[in-house]
Amino acid sequence: MKNLRELQRYVSIQHRDERDDEVRAFMSENAELVAGLFGVPVTTIENAIATLPDDADLVRKTLNTIKSKIEKTREAKAENRVSTAQASATALGSVAYWIDDQAHFDLQSVLASCLTKPKELLVFSSPDGFEVVISMAPMIALGRLERDDMTAYVDRHGVHVRWLPKGALNFVHQLHPEPAPRVIISLPAQFACAAE
Repeated sequence: MKNLRELQRYVSIQHRDERDDEVRAFMSENAELVAGLFGVPVTTIENAIATLPDDADLVRKTLNTIKSKIEKTREAKAENRVSTAQASATALGSVAYWIDDQAHFDLQSVLASCLTKPKELLVFSSPDGFEVVISMAPMIALGRLERDDMTAYVDRHGVHVRWLPKGALNFVHQLHPEPAPRVIISLPAQFACAAE
């Protein structure tokens, strides 16, 4: 067995077929492997086997623990994905530049490193008092175009994408009543860029 999902499948099938005793035998014979899958010391597995004499209880506890471990792993990956995207967004926001009331940013880098999942949000925040929030779904779709001539800017009305000869897409600010993970691109102050 290579991962927890395989162990989960095996235990579920044995339980469905009323062979809970085989799960106990497997775990006893492969305590080191099972411990490795759970990321715990072998003694933890041995203690669980010893303290749960009923095979069905051992199977239920094993399945619940697998489910919990898979969920924690999924959450950790999601948090890592968002924090990595946020680190990229922070760097990219610092190099955005203003032309009049438009903050120009490196669209290719945003598409490559700041997007996480379609239901999550991309936020452009200006210290000058405006914020533009858009869903990542259309930006992810935009990235699939694989055009290297796209440019983009953000203003109070939304995110505007342009490409040659006359291509244009405008993503307007959206209200999102339900909370969703956000990746925030903090833009530099407009007057600071104009002074340089």
